[in-house]
Amino acid sequence: MSEHSIVQVKTLMMLGVRSYTVDIATGWIVYRYEEGKMHIHNLYTGSKLRSITAAFNKEMLEKAILGNKTGKMSRASFMGKLARSGVRLYEVTLDGKAPSVTYITASNTFCEPIILE
Repeated sequence: MSEHSIVQVKTLMMLGVRSYTVDIATGWIVYRYEEGKMHIHNLYTGSKLRSITAAFNKEMLEKAILGNKTGKMSRASFMGKLARSGVRLYEVTLDGKAPSVTYITASNTFCEPIILE
């Protein structure tokens, strides 16, 4: 995870976000807080929906994750690669001892830990 992403995740945690889900096609994000409170935000204001590739492409997903981790990819490029790899949603879990992100396709899930160091 890039230094910028680590700062964003730590900020969300300090604000009390326990998890959030990003819908790649629509750009909608649902942030979840304690006691069932939620906040909904759209990344793609004024943009068209993203088309999600039907077949899962693990290699492309891994390249997208690496580009995001190293900070060498914009958010728009990251979301585009996720869509082309077949990812429909990703879920970030911030509470507990092991924060993680789970990428969800029509037929697979791919989970990795979030290292906050």
